[in-house]
Amino acid sequence: MKKIILVIIVLLTILNLSASIKNKFPVKNLYDILNLERTIKPEITDNTNSILVELWQVEIFNKHYILLDRLTSKKVNVFDKNGKYIKTLNKVGEGPGEFGEPVFFLAENKKRFYLYGVFPEKIIYFNEHFKYAGENKGYKNTKFSPRFACRYKNKEIYLSNISIPTGKNIFVVDIDNNKIINFRKMSKYERELAIEYNDIVMVKDKLWVTRKFDPFIDIFDINTGKLVKTIGFKDRDYCFYSNQMGKIKKKDTWGNAKMYFKKTKRKATPDSIINIDDKIVLHGIFERFKGDKCYRYFDVYSPEGDIIQEQVLLPQNKKKEEYFFHIPKTNSKKLFLVNINLTEEEEEDFSSIIYQYGIKE
Repeated sequence: MKKIILVIIVLLTILNLSASIKNKFPVKNLYDILNLERTIKPEITDNTNSILVELWQVEIFNKHYILLDRLTSKKVNVFDKNGKYIKTLNKVGEGPGEFGEPVFFLAENKKRFYLYGVFPEKIIYFNEHFKYAGENKGYKNTKFSPRFACRYKNKEIYLSNISIPTGKNIFVVDIDNNKIINFRKMSKYERELAIEYNDIVMVKDKLWVTRKFDPFIDIFDINTGKLVKTIGFKDRDYCFYSNQMGKIKKKDTWGNAKMYFKKTKRKATPDSIINIDDKIVLHGIFERFKGDKCYRYFDVYSPEGDIIQEQVLLPQNKKKEEYFFHIPKTNSKKLFLVNINLTEEEEEDFSSIIYQYGIKE
């Protein structure tokens, strides 16, 4: 009898502990913490057709929206705040202002921004009226092939999907002193699967960097380059470590998503990090149950790396198994959800919708 009572007490203790953990950060609907600020349906013309199929980056520049699709249409288009088409910034070719594929763009200030393109590799500058303002080949004669960038005061931070002889793939350029500092060494698996590069975001004076094949985020002081904090997700049932990547072939991760999840026991790593109104939102995709259902999770952090809210889930589209959006990169301190779940009648019309969100007060 005493043993039975002891077992019951232990079970009750475990249940109470589990309940207290869940109550600390109860699962919330994403829309409980986000405020819809604007809905943009960009005007579709002959020049902008297909631009919203696979958006890589969305930025707000002088009350205009610059949309970059680097894979499908390979265009960078400008729209006003109401979604009216203004112009296309890039042309295919090798002449002034021309290249084969846009990679990212970055605002230097309110009067100038630039596009980074390849084939051939060059930087093309534009003024506040979106007019061509010159170009140069590569960035300050470096060869680190950046794939995304952000800016903080007099520093520009570049993320590459390859490493130069230093073995590192994040570069901080001190504009005033024309000096390049490089840090963040790539892991063995990141080097082998270079297409799966990590993500970066700036908030105040902190640079957040995901480790693509480990459930961690590193936080650096941008002024000193020192690591100030590492956030771990080892307690999450949907995360895996890089040593599990050893059994996964490169073609499995890039060309066969189901094989990728099967070999990692249906687990996933953090997908992207976003600065929304100076709050950090971690976004990821994981498969919680058997089958093809996937779920998007969001965690919200302070700039210092303290958890504010975890396990924020996006409601699933009731009509279909998949979600109706994807999340492009941005430096504009907003979350953009892009509607790409088209009906059969819309197969020839890529007139998707962009939803702009901020954090609720």
